[in-house]
Amino acid sequence: MPASPPHGAGLPFAHGLQATARPGNGDGVLWIHGYTLDSTTWDEIWCELPGWSHHGIDLPGHGMSPAMEPGMTLGELGQRLAQAAIAHDVRHIVGLSVGSIIALEAALSRPLAFETVTLAAPALAGGPVADDVGVRFRELQELYRRRGHGPWMTELWMRCPPATFAGASPPLHARLAEVIDRYAWSELSNPERGIAALARARQDPHRLRTSTARILVIVGEHELPAFRDTAAILHGIRQDARLVELAGAGHLCLLHAPRQSARLISQHWQDRTAAGTDPP
Repeated sequence: MPASPPHGAGLPFAHGLQATARPGNGDGVLWIHGYTLDSTTWDEIWCELPGWSHHGIDLPGHGMSPAMEPGMTLGELGQRLAQAAIAHDVRHIVGLSVGSIIALEAALSRPLAFETVTLAAPALAGGPVADDVGVRFRELQELYRRRGHGPWMTELWMRCPPATFAGASPPLHARLAEVIDRYAWSELSNPERGIAALARARQDPHRLRTSTARILVIVGEHELPAFRDTAAILHGIRQDARLVELAGAGHLCLLHAPRQSARLISQHWQDRTAAGTDPP
């Protein structure tokens, strides 16, 4: 496998979607980022996980990947990523926030194919949503209509409340702002396109019972209530799943605590007996 490319020179992964890769001798891992982010945000946690073979997909319209095809469904995207992951010998899937919706769908499309699935700051398409997140998205649509793409979109998106980006250190906040500045927000001119539209579909989490993958669900200590509700739903369906709270972390928990997250996830990848709930 070639070395990870510089930003703007992605590696083909699935049906035009691009990826950043970091080769290793261990199992393959597919990483799926959150809304408006891209695969470059995984660099710090990957440094804590040497030896594994990392593939960070750029979701449609994010990073180096083209915009989502008209009519693309959540199920179709999940199937495409699952097929490509299998072709790349991926055994583990990790998704963060909206990326957890896509990670879950990929796992559900091939329920016997993956050893583990990690859902951090978990979300469900058509599932619990914080009211203030919906308000912020409508504000973004109006701002985009008036001014188009620009740093003002990043500033509004990262503003609290909601506490989506709360808890990030100043250096992490600056790095994330730089990534989000690259996001085009093009789906705001057509609400039926883009990852946000897929998140409004309806996903049946009960299908998770058909998966043989070991499940790890991670929330930050300061997670938003809607994502905690989703974590409880998932754990109720798969009571053998491990549910863990990261001390001091907010919504983007894997990025807030990369070293702690890496230890936890690496243990999950290797521990075939892990199950249950770690108390806060």
